[in-house]
Amino acid sequence: MLHNFKTALQTERIKIKRSGIFTLGFILALIMPLLYFTIQIIQGDMYNDRIVDTNFYFHFYKNPLAGLTGFFLPLLIIITASKIAQIDHKNKGWQLMEMQPISKLSIYFSKFLILCFNVFLTVLLYTVASLFFAWLYHTFSDVHESYDMSLPLSEIGYASIRVFVASLAILAFQYALSVIISGFIWSLVIGFAMLLAQLFLSSFQIDLRWYPHNFLFVSGMNPTGGLLGSFFLPAEWLSMVYTVFFLFVGYNWYRFKGFYSAFAKAVPRAITSLLILAVCSGLAYYLIMPKTLEAFDKTVVKGTISSDKNFKNIYVRDIMTQDTMAVIAVKNNKFRHEFKEELAPQFYNIQFDKYNAIDIFMGANDSIQLKETLYGKDASVSVLGTRISENKQQIFYGTTGFSYVGYQIENNSSLEKVAYYMKEIYSEYEEDLSELKNSISVDHIKAREDFLNRSKKLIAVKYINKWNNYLKKKAIYNPEVPVVLTPDMNVLLSSVSYTDDALLSDRLYFDFIKNHLADSNKEAIDQGKTNLELIADLEEGTFKNKMLFTEIRSQLNDQVKIAQRDSIFNAFAAVVTNDSYRDILDYQRKSLNKLSRGVEAVDFLSMDKDGKQYTLADFKGKYVLIDSWASWCGPCKAQEPYYVKKMIKYRKENIVFVSMNMDEKESNWLEDLTEMNTEIVQLRPLNVDAYGALYNIDSIPRYILIAPDGTIDDAAFTPPVNNAFDDLLDAKLGLNTRP
Repeated sequence: MLHNFKTALQTERIKIKRSGIFTLGFILALIMPLLYFTIQIIQGDMYNDRIVDTNFYFHFYKNPLAGLTGFFLPLLIIITASKIAQIDHKNKGWQLMEMQPISKLSIYFSKFLILCFNVFLTVLLYTVASLFFAWLYHTFSDVHESYDMSLPLSEIGYASIRVFVASLAILAFQYALSVIISGFIWSLVIGFAMLLAQLFLSSFQIDLRWYPHNFLFVSGMNPTGGLLGSFFLPAEWLSMVYTVFFLFVGYNWYRFKGFYSAFAKAVPRAITSLLILAVCSGLAYYLIMPKTLEAFDKTVVKGTISSDKNFKNIYVRDIMTQDTMAVIAVKNNKFRHEFKEELAPQFYNIQFDKYNAIDIFMGANDSIQLKETLYGKDASVSVLGTRISENKQQIFYGTTGFSYVGYQIENNSSLEKVAYYMKEIYSEYEEDLSELKNSISVDHIKAREDFLNRSKKLIAVKYINKWNNYLKKKAIYNPEVPVVLTPDMNVLLSSVSYTDDALLSDRLYFDFIKNHLADSNKEAIDQGKTNLELIADLEEGTFKNKMLFTEIRSQLNDQVKIAQRDSIFNAFAAVVTNDSYRDILDYQRKSLNKLSRGVEAVDFLSMDKDGKQYTLADFKGKYVLIDSWASWCGPCKAQEPYYVKKMIKYRKENIVFVSMNMDEKESNWLEDLTEMNTEIVQLRPLNVDAYGALYNIDSIPRYILIAPDGTIDDAAFTPPVNNAFDDLLDAKLGLNTRP
């Protein structure tokens, strides 16, 4: 048998010598690495910035990989499979081969093996070319020292093996098609049509998990694999199942010269065919259908940290109240906390010490595993555990693309067509629900029902808002047209409760309820009743407490005068029956009051790079704008060029621009000073933590404006990138009153 196969293989090698299939593979393998290299040489700055935990060579390998797997590799398979079969179709080679003492099995699979070898060589050549062009780029261009420059052979080998496996389904299908259809053109046309369909679907982010070309596309888009740690993704397992099925169909069709003879003429063949079909269909169904991860027996948040910074604690906070629910100590760059109380399924804020933060979805009996990576100003957080799909999607409001019906409402188009608007709004609503249902991870993990139900409600809020906007426009332009709700619109309007306290942490829902209260009490609003008063009139309970707490907190933040802030607190805080909420509001009021306009700014000691000490009193008589920043803070670095421009613009005015560094290590500050503007006063508090506490600095960048008399003018001045910065500062300096 082996000698038989070897003979068939040698015969095929002779026949394809001048076919050009290997040359085509060579050319197609080089296109994406060469194109990517050329683009990077022309742009010249992609690899100049610091980056977190990234290997340079693997980055150069993976970035153009989607181009290979999404187009050029399927194109190679379509052309070469058609060509290798056509050689024998054209010259009656199939019949001649069968006259030789060689089995049909050897004939069929020798050709398939050559096609597999060509694909393997193409993937291998792509890998070598990517590494070569990466080395060439590194030789002639600058690459930031933060990149790992080791050769990641295991990672690249892993990705390449998976790409090869994912290609087998298309290869087996296209080969079977080319053998069955004797005409060269038709196998090409069908192959190209399937490839174009995949390109079209992927451009609209439509993921057909059962589609053979999608397997290769998924592998190319996820070279590091999935999040569950499995060697193969479900798409690659599907490719193997499809390969077995297509090889069985193709070989038997060729062997018995037709569908009926191959699969139905003899009872044993029919039984075997049905058995293969049943097994492959069952396996495919199992792999295609998304799964949900089972709940854990405890509620745990744990993780690891990779950083050049010192992490002491991780904070878990309630998003709505910002109340700290857990303080998790970091030991040896690891942390773990088990919640004894039952957590409601919603988003929580995870603050990594004083550095970066992330919102994650979790609930009771979830195990959340976090990996924090922070070097310099570049931070990344990966989220694993029992909520992979939920935290991949984050807060889901549906599609964010163009809405035609929204455009029509905005432009007051045909507002008299009530039935049309109900139909279109509901249609877009259903599209978003469908997208939510089909949103799964590459591991084919879907979100649990609690997340899906929450997301469905938020999507409904989005479209009820759209409907309400339409009604307001229609009331102005076409008030005479009656509104008779359709059954679909009734379904939409009834899908959201107006007293769902679990959704109040989401701003979309909170504003929706506020608008509903205002619309339902127009007469009271016209008589001067405020939002706080409307909320205070609600029925006692958790919903009212949360609504009132959130609105009071928002209004306390909005006020600039102590008297106004105290008036709001004294009038409504007592209505809040939750003691914890009242304590938080009182603490916020007092914290804001000490930073209110006109209050004397608390002085503190700071120093420059030479050790000279400064206090705020040294700048008395001038406005002082303080930029609180750190070397690890990406947003701070993004604001810095704008801050420098403003300093240059106002350098002759009665204002001093100060940059106040808040790095934990003084050495990080001194290193960054070599690239900082020297005209800006560069300082660092002698006690960074005390300075942060004095001015309630819980996030940076933060801009504080001190008046010439040493009082606070604005403890949260607008960032320099904002268009309002110049107008506000001109008003402070009296520049907009000049002739």
